[in-house]
Amino acid sequence: QGKWELVLKKISDFDPRPHVKRTDLKTETTVINGRQSTVTTVKLPRSKTSVTGHVIVLTSQDTPSDPIGLLHLHLQLNQVPNPESSPLFSYWNKGRLSVLNQQAFERTLKQLADRAKLPHIHGHSMRIGGCTTLLVRGVPPDKVMLHGRWDSNSFKRYIREHAAILAPFLAANVDVRQQLVAADPEIADVLEPQQDDENEQAEGDLAEPRARVAHAPAAHGQPATPAMGSGASSPA
Repeated sequence: QGKWELVLKKISDFDPRPHVKRTDLKTETTVINGRQSTVTTVKLPRSKTSVTGHVIVLTSQDTPSDPIGLLHLHLQLNQVPNPESSPLFSYWNKGRLSVLNQQAFERTLKQLADRAKLPHIHGHSMRIGGCTTLLVRGVPPDKVMLHGRWDSNSFKRYIREHAAILAPFLAANVDVRQQLVAADPEIADVLEPQQDDENEQAEGDLAEPRARVAHAPAAHGQPATPAMGSGASSPA
């Protein structure tokens, strides 16, 4: 979800006007489907698609990785005297307030992956992973596009560029694949690059043994059995 709009490339880049601050965070409790739920919004003063900003919505989850719980834990552990001028993801390090930057973010991901004995996670893989997860869970492409804050052309280009990654995950999700193809017919062959070839090969593999059976020579003195079909005649 636009991580580089939430963290900085380097500490000296911070500017409270375009960058997200502690005071850009709002939390409220609401009722969804009869259950009380916590909703937190993060107001981005400026985003990649809008100079007037964008709002990110987080909802509570019943998992150890609940984003709202972890976010408030971060704020509790890293309290600051001036939240209106402090980066959202600033933290105390050896008595000094530091700002989370891209390098530190990716280094932490690597450490966590090593600890969990997982392959190294690169920043961009989370974006394509999130897009794929939403699609295979049945979220309509237009909602995924909204979630990723893509315009129509950018979303189509993104799907084309990552078709090789998406195709295996969408293989069992015909409805989602059809929606993507309906939105951009040009990606049909990209999402299913080998389907027709595989079908033709399968048909060819089946046809070849039939031909061999039809023309098989007599064995052990017995007459050959003709192939049955529209062109085969029954023995008199």
